[in-house]
Amino acid sequence: MLPRAPALLALVTLVLSGLANLILAQSTFTATNRILLLTTPGGGEDAPLTTFASYELQYDLLVVPTTGLAGDLPLLDANGRPKYSLVVLTSGQLQASVNGVWQSLLTTSQWAYLEAYEAKYGVRRVTLNDTPLPADGTIVANTAVFGTSAVQPISFNASYASLARVNPGASISNPGLYHYPATAYTPMPADIASVVPVAYFASAGTDYPTQTWAAVHVTYVNGREVMRFYTSFGFWSPCSLLLDHVWLAWGTRGLISGWRKTLYLAQVDDLFLTTEITPTQTTVTYNYRVSVADIQGIVAWQTSLNSRLPAGSAFKLELPFNGNGILERNGPDANWIDIDTESHVPVEFIKPAGAAADVRWPATFSTAWSSSALAAADPLYNYFITGGITAGNFFFTSHTFTHENFDNTSTSDIDKELKTNNKMAGAGFLNLVGTPWWSSTSMVTPQISGLHNEFALSTLLANGITTIVGDNSRPAISDSTRPYDFWVSTQATSNFDGYTVIPRWPCHVYFFCTQPNEIEYIYNNMYNATLGLSSWSQILQREQDRMLLLLLGIRHDPTMFHQANLRNADMPTVTVGGVTGKFGLLQQWVEEVFAAYTALVQWPVISLKGDDLAQVYRERAARNTCGASTSYDMNVSVAGVASVSTLRVTSTGSCKVPITLPGGTVVTSGQTVEQLGGDLPTVWVTVSPGQTQVITFTPPIVFSVAPVNATSTTSTTTTSGANTTTSTTQASTTATTSAATTTVPASTTPTLSTTRAATNTQAATTTRAATTTTAVVKTTTRTTTRTTTTTTRTTTTTAKKPFGSSCTSNSQCQSGLCFFFFCL
Repeated sequence: MLPRAPALLALVTLVLSGLANLILAQSTFTATNRILLLTTPGGGEDAPLTTFASYELQYDLLVVPTTGLAGDLPLLDANGRPKYSLVVLTSGQLQASVNGVWQSLLTTSQWAYLEAYEAKYGVRRVTLNDTPLPADGTIVANTAVFGTSAVQPISFNASYASLARVNPGASISNPGLYHYPATAYTPMPADIASVVPVAYFASAGTDYPTQTWAAVHVTYVNGREVMRFYTSFGFWSPCSLLLDHVWLAWGTRGLISGWRKTLYLAQVDDLFLTTEITPTQTTVTYNYRVSVADIQGIVAWQTSLNSRLPAGSAFKLELPFNGNGILERNGPDANWIDIDTESHVPVEFIKPAGAAADVRWPATFSTAWSSSALAAADPLYNYFITGGITAGNFFFTSHTFTHENFDNTSTSDIDKELKTNNKMAGAGFLNLVGTPWWSSTSMVTPQISGLHNEFALSTLLANGITTIVGDNSRPAISDSTRPYDFWVSTQATSNFDGYTVIPRWPCHVYFFCTQPNEIEYIYNNMYNATLGLSSWSQILQREQDRMLLLLLGIRHDPTMFHQANLRNADMPTVTVGGVTGKFGLLQQWVEEVFAAYTALVQWPVISLKGDDLAQVYRERAARNTCGASTSYDMNVSVAGVASVSTLRVTSTGSCKVPITLPGGTVVTSGQTVEQLGGDLPTVWVTVSPGQTQVITFTPPIVFSVAPVNATSTTSTTTTSGANTTTSTTQASTTATTSAATTTVPASTTPTLSTTRAATNTQAATTTRAATTTTAVVKTTTRTTTRTTTTTTRTTTTTAKKPFGSSCTSNSQCQSGLCFFFFCL
């Protein structure tokens, strides 16, 4: 036995050596979880930027000038680490007109550099406003028509829709979006492993008698993946925004450095007041005050609505109230405050700093109210103090005591309005103060007034009111360039700096209406000249379209309603949004809006009271300036399998950072995880300057990348100060690359631009870089099954091109005909 020991020792040594080499062949990259958006001047980047803002994503915008970029794309940082986890292009080839010729603004070597980066680090690409190309495995479905602006609703492959919790059966119309219905190109190019449809255009007339492809997921034999959308995009299009959610979930593999939550609050102003209802051509004016039966009908309806909204929903109305309306019902009460509450200045009047303002309240008044006397005189007050509040069916906030306009109002009046209403909300009366349903630091001012009055803003703060709501229909008190943030007062707007205002939307359910015919009368008086006579159902449809854009854009602005809109107890039975009941104006509006919403997405709908909603805006404001950055550790095996299960969050300031994770993920590092119903989990990470928070999760995200070179475990890139040295020479326009072995060199970084453009560029095509690729090949059927076949494919750029190839002149095509950048 002894003579065999050396052989055994040699065998053990060989095994250990092999294991060591295998271990050494593992590689770990730290990659920034950030998006690169590549576009051209006027390239239509506003559509994806809207979605980036809605999620609060970390991204860089690079506008490639028509003169091109010098050096490589800025894909690596100064230490040679990957800067981006997703690349988004606003057109398939980043084309623009240069001296009258449509061409790509990236060079052949820059395209090759980008593709090598994507392959090495497993970075997915999404291209918007792309055109079908045989080189990508697709072709236009109708070569005689090519593209079209016909309305063709878009539906989804359920596998991709579910990643974003979009309904698998969702279908959304695409008016105004020029598009290129596509189909499969055969034979499939040798460098493509599979082409899978992601979304579909519905049939349309004789040009498109059958369903066609709207988007595809292309997987190349080297593992690189691209999702191509054959449609234009627009920030004004609900269809575009829905598509954004799908490609974002896929492109990030569900690891999103941001969050998505539908926060929707309907605020019903003027509770306890009586409203004079507008007359119509067939009705006379009358007064209406919501009844107990109306409130009970709303309670039952909210319960029903929540059962029909996506799992995890918690829809609830907020009722800003005016206590003087309770006194008015008591005869009126001897202590009722009878003053002029209307404004007598222009709506955007800026009260001069320090100038005297209106004093309307009496010098002396009493708040020695009797709750029992008020309850005996007012069934509505009695309903709320005997269980209607403690049931927790509504949120409540102040709307001032009498509803006095604050635009040119004195400090003394404003102080009395706030303190007197707060007493009615307090102990011995409504008993709201201190309950989970009461907002004590935010409120709704009457007629959205006081935003230009420094007396109002300073007195609000003195009373602990740090936030009020605004009106997005008034440009003077809203900021369309920062729609997800507070509007903040300045000396110029208000003679007062820093008061925060939550954006709020009015709607076409007017405060002096209780019935649809009254809405129609007012609406048609305003819009008949441009829209013609409109019915209530047409008005609701337009409101649905408007709100769908906001909801898919993840806007958190509340909507304004009024107490008269709650009338439902004596309303006729109607069917709206597929639901039948005795519904009033507000209920019909909400049903119509959320019928469209729930047909598209499975996102829970959450209502937050005013104080909590203000906190959401404050936390976003902190994130705007805290400099948070998210990265992940990517472990790559010798076989080219990447695994991600660790995130790192750093910042230069203090804030709470949200990170959305794939469905089914479990965080194992102890951070707070929020998950509503079946929606995606979001981990909230509290960060401080100079600290790194580490998040670990399971199961890991696993995907294919270029295999690690077994002789090297580190990047060949080295850095010294600001200078970067690499052992790989930048490819020229005739270079050949191998995605499995090419080292991505450190880049010569061009300037990143943040200039936004508002127009789309006409789609065009260019010839891509010619590459020679040697790699393990997947089967060329539409599957991702690997085989062991190896193929070498060489493209000669001087050969005449066959039918379907991209071209810029007739001489490039075998047929001698180049039509709209395609060989015929």
